[in-house]
Amino acid sequence: MNAPHSEPWRNSDDTRWLVGPPRRSDATLRLVCIPHAGGGASFFRPWAQRLPPRVELWIAQLPGREGRFREPLAASLTAVAEALGQCLARLPAKPTVLFGHSLGALAAFELAHVLRDLGQEEPLLLAPSGRTPPGDGSGPRHLLHLDDAAFIDALADEYGGIAPAILENPALRELYVPTLRADMGLVADYRPPQRPPLSCPIRAFGGDGDRHTPTQRLQGWQDCSRGPFDMRLFPGGHFYLADQIAAVIDSLLDHPSLS
Repeated sequence: MNAPHSEPWRNSDDTRWLVGPPRRSDATLRLVCIPHAGGGASFFRPWAQRLPPRVELWIAQLPGREGRFREPLAASLTAVAEALGQCLARLPAKPTVLFGHSLGALAAFELAHVLRDLGQEEPLLLAPSGRTPPGDGSGPRHLLHLDDAAFIDALADEYGGIAPAILENPALRELYVPTLRADMGLVADYRPPQRPPLSCPIRAFGGDGDRHTPTQRLQGWQDCSRGPFDMRLFPGGHFYLADQIAAVIDSLLDHPSLS
């Protein structure tokens, strides 16, 4: 479902790393959302109609999918974060919230560091979702040796979130699997550098039935920043947020740092 805007969505610049709805001149807060492995910007597109006018929405569009389908895939999560950081640095300065789901949570964490390294303000809030903290040793490496059919079936079983049309259509699988496999490889290969922790608040999000991100491991995000930490859990599994957009947005925007 697309947001009800009469104007088409725009790119932040010709690199197309960030896409978003028409600019809101009265927006005082910038929300940057980063999708999961294999996901495109369309996953967060329905958020646009749920956000208050004070929030400007940008969504990361990684290469190899949707409008960037023919572009070479990203080489690393660090490269993703650096590209997004350069895009944000070219936009007018504005207080920013970073929300990333699954792979996007790790990319958002790296992006917060990139912004700091570029001399920008750290985000007002870092909101990782559906992902254990960086460097905890968990990852999908055990799936990468599988052939394409077994690989996508295993992901559908363990994580969900793969459209039935892709699961049932061999031609769509052939198009989708290379991007998804490459993204899973980015997660498996990711090793956070040694560096000082962030200072921004972190609010971690998760589904109470997500077996890959149990509550006790989600808690580990508190060690990634010297700022305040808390968690918000919702009913559901790994893709809990797909059916609870309004509740997730409300919980995101009610953080004390945004008042």
